[in-house]
Amino acid sequence: MLSYTRFRLNAQAVCYNTHMTNLDMLVGRLLAIKHGASYPYGQHTPSCVMLMREYLRRLATSGHALASPRVHPFLDLAQLINSKIRADESLVEQVTAHMRRQCGAHAALLAKNALHFAALTDTEKSPKGVPSDVYEPVIILLERGGSITHEGAGFIDIDSVGVPIQDLSSFLRDKPFTSLEATDLDRLDERQSTQK
Repeated sequence: MLSYTRFRLNAQAVCYNTHMTNLDMLVGRLLAIKHGASYPYGQHTPSCVMLMREYLRRLATSGHALASPRVHPFLDLAQLINSKIRADESLVEQVTAHMRRQCGAHAALLAKNALHFAALTDTEKSPKGVPSDVYEPVIILLERGGSITHEGAGFIDIDSVGVPIQDLSSFLRDKPFTSLEATDLDRLDERQSTQK
């Protein structure tokens, strides 16, 4: 199992050497998330819904590539690919505790899966057909203040907007969103607000 005990976990993750791994960078980003501090609730709902749809598209693509019989939004991809490579459990517990406080249990579970996937990609290449940045849309969603809840009714709610998840294979037909840059996401939000 990989060890990442060189971190000091406070508001920001600090690495004692100059080489930042995928896991190092992700830990820093997750610990910097403080909901309510940057954006009012719902300010970025249109872009956050799009980001969730893009995450589900990437997840569906990954599940298809791995011939997984059951793909769901909280699938632990790293476990499916190589169960021997995991992020350090004490690190995962500290980061997910922060995420639960800031964003809730469902966001914390997605963050946990993303941490294990980052540890995996620090060690080996992701398999063919599995995007190496599969979790990036959902991390940006959380950084933009989006909320994630799931009550088991066939939808995952983003700021109370339901995204259907009964059949994730349907997302394979979606076109990839071409840019996850903040300016393009802001433009999407502005365009949606002017149409109301």
